[in-house]
Amino acid sequence: MEQIESKVPFGDPFILLYNGTYYAYWTLAKDGIGVATAIDIMGEWEKYEKNPIYQNVGGLQGIGHSAMFKDKEGKLRIVFHAHHSKTQIHPRNMYISTVSFGTVGGKEIMKIDPNYITPVLESKDDLVSTYRNPVIRRSTPDPSIIQAGDSVFYLYSTEDIRNMPIYRSTDLVHWAFVGTAFTDDTRPTFEPKGGLWAPDINYINGRYVLYYAMSVWGGEWTCGVGVATADKPEGPFKDQGMLFRSNTIGVQNSIDPNYVEDNGKKYLFWGSFHGIYGIELTNDGLAIKENSEKRQVAGTAYEGTYIHKRGKYYYLFASTGTCCEGLTSTYTTVVGRSENLWGPYVDKQGQPMMDNHHEIVIHKNSSFVGTGHDSEIVQDKAGDDWILYHGYCVENTSGRSLLLDRIIWMNDWPAVAGDSPAVEAEAPVF
Repeated sequence: MEQIESKVPFGDPFILLYNGTYYAYWTLAKDGIGVATAIDIMGEWEKYEKNPIYQNVGGLQGIGHSAMFKDKEGKLRIVFHAHHSKTQIHPRNMYISTVSFGTVGGKEIMKIDPNYITPVLESKDDLVSTYRNPVIRRSTPDPSIIQAGDSVFYLYSTEDIRNMPIYRSTDLVHWAFVGTAFTDDTRPTFEPKGGLWAPDINYINGRYVLYYAMSVWGGEWTCGVGVATADKPEGPFKDQGMLFRSNTIGVQNSIDPNYVEDNGKKYLFWGSFHGIYGIELTNDGLAIKENSEKRQVAGTAYEGTYIHKRGKYYYLFASTGTCCEGLTSTYTTVVGRSENLWGPYVDKQGQPMMDNHHEIVIHKNSSFVGTGHDSEIVQDKAGDDWILYHGYCVENTSGRSLLLDRIIWMNDWPAVAGDSPAVEAEAPVF
């Protein structure tokens, strides 16, 4: 066969025939994947003018040496290796993404989805028993999680991916992007220029109910909380409208909703640095109950509320500090507890959260900063409790990544090992 020559450095080539066009893709000299197309396998080959088509995605470094395959559903996948450190080549981990084809400027081109997964590897001793943080490297702030009836977990986060991203996992460690809760046509509109923040997903009366905040940065009197519903956890979600906004309910910066059921009643808690409040909802969870009055349960140091019941105690998890300033972020996960849903929530010395007293659960370390806004707590088959939350990776501050840690209960108080995110730890059992 005649040799096909290249005028640019490349390595690890692979050729694929799709719909009458040959696609040659390779690893570029400075890492990343480049593509060229031809009608005849012997050429002439035309390089895509926007090469590389896949480089430094989600903070990964050294993307390359890829191959393609079809999964059991017939989807075309690409597998490649990469390392996520800017200073070290090894170890190089394996990642998988989805391939599609389209037309740009009248020319056929191959596309690779920026949302990748890390496959689970098998050994003689069953699945790998450890995991490394972050479990989702791309930005997934303010996570909320639910376990569907099919034992699959679905996770939702603030819309660093427009229209609110949804991820799916069977083990809390390996996550695949599913889609978004809304589209440009179905997204809520009560804050026309606002973003969709801090989702809270629930299963109420046979359907999935998603509470969300909608705000522009600094718009603390026009922001508010809305609700949407769906028959399936992956959607599509139908917006049911606004529950309230700051200027109608009288609480500045009304964001970060958290739904709670207690003694047959339904409540919503919310707030951000102007007090944490709760109010009773209607039985379907889609409106404020008539004549219901808001009640304050914590002081002005907190946002990102999540209330968890365990034994005789209610635990009010919250976040303090600054969330969104890269390596200077001071976000910290804290907690207080009470024997009553409405408090008073106190620290170990009995001092009230209403006066901004609390216990620290997760603070920064040398690998992660800005550690806060935790999800619902999930229990695995071994009886261990797990908490997901966001934080900045010191090696990659492009966004707030998803972190996972096991909760250790000591004298009925929650903690994580070292009071900070694990870099590598024993994985959940599912």
